[in-house]
Amino acid sequence: MICVFLYGKLPCMEKNYDAVYRKMTAWFRRDEKRIQFLQYANFFLTWIFYIGYPVLLVWILIIHPDKLMKCILVPGISFVILTMVRDRLNFARPYEDPWIHPLLHKETKGNSLPGRHVFSASVIAMTMLYFSVPMGLTAFVLCVFSGAVRVIGGVHYPRDAAAGLLCGIAAGLFLWL
Repeated sequence: MICVFLYGKLPCMEKNYDAVYRKMTAWFRRDEKRIQFLQYANFFLTWIFYIGYPVLLVWILIIHPDKLMKCILVPGISFVILTMVRDRLNFARPYEDPWIHPLLHKETKGNSLPGRHVFSASVIAMTMLYFSVPMGLTAFVLCVFSGAVRVIGGVHYPRDAAAGLLCGIAAGLFLWL
């Protein structure tokens, strides 16, 4: 299991992740509109959180001004720490493998683990959960979809998205301290 987390694939898949990826994306590759849907979903899910977090902060400012700094500092500091850790780890992305033909275009090299989009979405979902269970759970569903889109898109390995999700949840727990 540790190998799956660290390397993003089972030992028996190590040389065949490209085959696994091709199977995972075959349904999308059969129709250009499906690929476009995946690209739009990636864009939409990313922007939901980019817009949702500032809106949440304004709501917190109005309803719970005493908790605003905590809701800025916990996600902000954890984002900086995660960025430093991921820069230090510098794991390759799937599309850096010449056999992987991603569905989402990205040119960044390395810095794949943990996935920062999924991390950001999950720490924002935790912030929402701190105030509203329905809002937080809805955000988590969108967060999981975001991770799936980024894996199917070839931007991250499954371990990257899972690590981003878990790191975001762990960071978000500091809200309750």
